[in-house]
Amino acid sequence: MPAKIIDGKRISGKLLGEVKAKISKLREKPGLAIVIVGENPASLIYVNSKEKMCNELGAYCERYNLSKDVSETNLLKLIDELNDNPKIHGILVQLPLPKQIDDQLVIESIRPEKDVDGFSPLNLGNLAVGNTIIAPATPKAVMRMIESAGKIGETCCYCRKEQYCREACCADAA
Repeated sequence: MPAKIIDGKRISGKLLGEVKAKISKLREKPGLAIVIVGENPASLIYVNSKEKMCNELGAYCERYNLSKDVSETNLLKLIDELNDNPKIHGILVQLPLPKQIDDQLVIESIRPEKDVDGFSPLNLGNLAVGNTIIAPATPKAVMRMIESAGKIGETCCYCRKEQYCREACCADAA
């Protein structure tokens, strides 16, 4: 079988154009809260790109830059406030977190319907049984690329070793 080059930039550009058009028609803009703890250079690059993308798409974005010394209690309090904030539809807590904070406890404190990473036990469980409400972004992007190559019906398995995503996430291209 010959190799097929998948043009991720083209796929991304098309999808972003569709999303921007949908957002422009909404009365209430989707709101994303981005929480970063500390100043990990790789995390800052990732968070900056998410914030920039929100602005380009016309979405509402609130960013919280917390000290690496923030207490777990204070971080959980912020997440509770974001869970209750009607302007915030999604919460992204940038991982990894400093050692004094339990990553899993933080993930579990985000309401599943606002868990944009799809890392909560409920969202991962739904993904495992094919009832995807919110899928982790990387496997979802891989599936979009496979679909674009005409590989409908293929199965993809995405495995991560990180503490915050220990399970394999599998999905079929629809």
